Amino acid sequence: IDETIDETIDETIDETIDETIDETIDETVVSDVDESIDESIDEVDEILEENSDAEETRDDYDEATERATITGDDDDATERTTTTSKKTQKTRRKRLQKILYALNYAATSGKSSETKYDELYCELNHNNEAEHDLEIKAGVAAGLSHLLRSALQMSCLEDDISKICYSLELVYRCSKKSRVESYEANGLELLSHFEQVLRKCFDGTLRNMPDFVVKCVVKIFAYFALLKRAKANMTQNQNIIDLLVQVIDSDISPIASIDAIWILSTMASKSVSREKISMHPGLLDSIIKCSIKGNSVMKNEASAALMNFSAVKSNHEKFANKLNCLEALRKHLLSDGDSRGHAANTLRNLTLAEPVKIQVINYKNGCILDALMKVAQNGSDMTLSFTVVQVLKNCLCNGTAQSMARHAGLLPMLSKMALSNKFPQVQSLAGILLKEFSRKINHPSPSHSFFISSVVNTLIKNKKQKNDILVSEMLMQQARTPANLSKLVHCEGLFDTIATIAASKDKRAQANIVCVMRKFASDSSTKKVIAHKTSFVCAAITILQDEDVGAKSAREEAIYLISSLASVEKNRKILANHKGLVEAMVPCTRVIEDTKLRGLAVNCLSSLMQSMVSTKKLGIL
Repeated sequence: IDETIDETIDETIDETIDETIDETIDETVVSDVDESIDESIDEVDEILEENSDAEETRDDYDEATERATITGDDDDATERTTTTSKKTQKTRRKRLQKILYALNYAATSGKSSETKYDELYCELNHNNEAEHDLEIKAGVAAGLSHLLRSALQMSCLEDDISKICYSLELVYRCSKKSRVESYEANGLELLSHFEQVLRKCFDGTLRNMPDFVVKCVVKIFAYFALLKRAKANMTQNQNIIDLLVQVIDSDISPIASIDAIWILSTMASKSVSREKISMHPGLLDSIIKCSIKGNSVMKNEASAALMNFSAVKSNHEKFANKLNCLEALRKHLLSDGDSRGHAANTLRNLTLAEPVKIQVINYKNGCILDALMKVAQNGSDMTLSFTVVQVLKNCLCNGTAQSMARHAGLLPMLSKMALSNKFPQVQSLAGILLKEFSRKINHPSPSHSFFISSVVNTLIKNKKQKNDILVSEMLMQQARTPANLSKLVHCEGLFDTIATIAASKDKRAQANIVCVMRKFASDSSTKKVIAHKTSFVCAAITILQDEDVGAKSAREEAIYLISSLASVEKNRKILANHKGLVEAMVPCTRVIEDTKLRGLAVNCLSSLMQSMVSTKKLGIL
């Protein structure tokens, strides 16, 4: 501004401040700054005095807020670490209001004051939150909002927009409490102004530093997104959402794009707003694109946003069908850092939908399964490993069980995790998943033989790491399908394992294995075979000899299965001559209270004794 205007402004302000400190400043000039400097100062003094002995509390930034921080602009910022006195605060408020008065005075004349903006920048460019709180109370945010409206209305002040937006961004580094108060006062007006500013940046009408302006405005949106009312207002404003999507899609500012992704994700914190925002045209496509092609920070932020939006249950199938969605998730699973966990959680959400389960399993011949297995085998992160197993459990259904069972390495990996894992939660969930496989895969399924060889063999051959409950429950699940028994009976090491579990101190595992044994003894295709299995008969003897009170039911079941085996004449000779069997049955029979069962046991013993006599006559004994 020419020297005459500058001198006139300075003289006018000095006189006004010094001579009319107790009078109201002309409302027509600074209506949006303060009704009067005197009233503003006195009001602040009262507030400061009331709270001088109280500890001010404020909400700390959440971790995600750091993602929305504009970097590179604070290198020269001055740290104010000393506590200023009331007198100094009062002087600073006067100085700030004097600068705002000058800027508003110039704006009403359609002029810009570079000098005053420089002074304002020097006042605001610091990282002291308390000082920024003072700036809010001094009316700086309100005054800048008034200036922004003027700059938007008058083309001659267009170059001031970047200065005003940056100044507002600096001021809003205040505490959350002050930010809430400022938003309540003029937040909606600012949102409207910022809409206009962003449109000017995108349509090319704002030529002065549009990338910097976008960065500043989006940063302020990030501050507002942490405020309950502001977030609600922004969520309901489709224009703001559309502009944020434009920011993501544009190459105008990578930092602003990252912040915009975070803002949209934060705005979608509630299920109702999440569904509404996720349906916005182009939003998911833009975020997926950034998750693939962006820099590492952008990829991480985009993967977190995808995780949040994937919680919309009604949108799972549409979400998974988005171009490159599954490919993006696969790449994130194979990456380092937080994006790997984000991708796993996204898949966990999406695979709740039946059609998505099949898509995920069949995607590029199971390459997502390969990625999930690689993450699980890493095993260094309990939460991540648990989430991966959850994804696999979600994926398992009638339409995917066969292809999952045949996928190279999956079942052996789950078997090892179920037997031994440093994280008990992961081990338990892996066992549950294996039992689900056991329930869904049965003979004559093409994958049943593979299931037996890869899972059952892994479990029963592992001598060092036993899991009696898991093995007994899986065998019991398999034994419920009669067609499976003829395959299981030829499984190497099965009956040794049955004998081991029969001697288990875990009575639940023992009860399970007795049920499995009775299934074998009752099936016509297997009862002729198992009588010749020494380990099987030894298991029955072990149960009969268990005098524990909790084993009563198991002993009775053992009587039933021996009687069932003895019903086949060719089995009687083998059973009668098995050392210890008859000797174990006799004392058990004596204490049986159930008349029917006792009669069954007596008849069984009688047939075995008769068989023993006939074998002696034949010279076998």
